Amino acid sequence: MEGLKVNEKFYLFKLGGVDLILGVTWLASLGEVKINWRNLTKSFDHREEEIMIKGDLTLTKKVVPLEALLKKQKLKLYL
Repeated sequence: MEGLKVNEKFYLFKLGGVDLILGVTWLASLGEVKINWRNLTKSFDHREEEIMIKGDLTLTKKVVPLEALLKKQKLKLYL
C-alpha cells in the first residue's frame, strides 16, 4: 500500500498490538476485492494498479472444537 492515499473517517480504539482494522465502509468503497483467506491477502485495483494488503499470520487463532469452548464457558448448545 506504499504511496496509496486514503481519505476516510477513522475511529480510535485500543487494539492491543493490532495497527489497523479495515472497516466495512472503506472496504465496500473498493468495489471488487480478491481475497485469499489462507494467506490473509486482499487485492484490489486502484488507478489501474493492483494494490495488495497482507494480514499478519501471527495474529490468527488456533482452531478449537465447539465442545471444548462450550465446556470451558460452561454453556449448553441447543439445536
